[in-house]
Amino acid sequence: MDFQSQSVKKGRFAAFPCGSIPPKRSTKKMPAQKGNRSKKKLSNRAGSKKAALKRRRARERRK
Repeated sequence: MDFQSQSVKKGRFAAFPCGSIPPKRSTKKMPAQKGNRSKKKLSNRAGSKKAALKRRRARERRK
């Protein structure tokens, strides 16, 4: 039982550093993803604005 308990303790200690590192990475990754999403939304909005301007100009030309 002593050997098993020691191995379990070692496993836990080994797991804690491994467990603590990925959350830090994920916190760093999340803002980047949010930033990319906002950039995409802005680019889409800009594209829609361009399309709206083109439609207005086309309507003016038809008149």
